[in-house]
Amino acid sequence: MLGTLGPGEGRPMDGIAQNLFPSAYIQNHINWCWATAAKIVGFHYLLSTGASFDAGTSCGTPRLDSNGLRMGYIGQKDGVPTVDIWQARIVAAARDKTVNPDGNAPEGDEGKARAIKYVISGDPNGAVPSVSTLGDYRTHGLWHDRKPQLDTILTSPFCMIGNYQRITGDFHSLVLKSEEGKVVIYDPWDGSTGRFTVGQAFGTGFLLNTGPGVIKWIQYIQ
Repeated sequence: MLGTLGPGEGRPMDGIAQNLFPSAYIQNHINWCWATAAKIVGFHYLLSTGASFDAGTSCGTPRLDSNGLRMGYIGQKDGVPTVDIWQARIVAAARDKTVNPDGNAPEGDEGKARAIKYVISGDPNGAVPSVSTLGDYRTHGLWHDRKPQLDTILTSPFCMIGNYQRITGDFHSLVLKSEEGKVVIYDPWDGSTGRFTVGQAFGTGFLLNTGPGVIKWIQYIQ
């Protein structure tokens, strides 16, 4: 699935939305990398297991709160911004409603796990599927600190969320998939992809359009 998502349909810009429809696999909001990554991970799991699911309409859903929306990747209808319906659903269902009431803030590890569960089962707090986390932002590097566990997890046929620390020190959620001994990385910020060694992805670092960095920790489906 990562190879079929393609590049972005637009570019970030000021002003009104330039597209009729929102981008489905590029984050429509500056802080929705977690939701977009969870959507892709969940969809890939459902496709891989032969489950049927509703991919949603391409027309999008209205979002009256325009704070943080990316004008090059949202849509518009009758002058009202529209966002990808699945991204909106995930944010509504999986966000921390106390800390993130309007859905405009990033989410932490628990929010990402809830998001994956919501996409797959419809229940962000359900027991199935089991979503686990390996590492955290303080990890020196999974390649160095957790290599035996990482090697086992990378035998999974499913996508996972990779949390990438950029050279600037900030964090961003990506989609990862192990393929033929390499790690394929999809960036929901702009739809770009890269193929790296495991050592690069989790140890020495790699370069994406959004800058150089390294995967510090992951959320994966058991």
